[in-house]
Amino acid sequence: MSTITTITMVASPLGLALFGALFDWQTTQPRLRDSLIFLEIQLENLHFLYTFLAAFFIPVNYTSLINKKEG
Repeated sequence: MSTITTITMVASPLGLALFGALFDWQTTQPRLRDSLIFLEIQLENLHFLYTFLAAFFIPVNYTSLINKKEG
């Protein structure tokens, strides 16, 4: 597994959980709530961007994957 994929898989859910907890904790303050919603959306966008880039630019040797499955 590549480094960028590992970082994305670990950091993104932790970041979303952190901002979700802060959102639940401070929902009475509209400015903070709106800022947290914006940050959560940006984290989700980064997660999809990193996943797309990792899938697009990391070469996968499908022949070796098929040989491992058959062998």
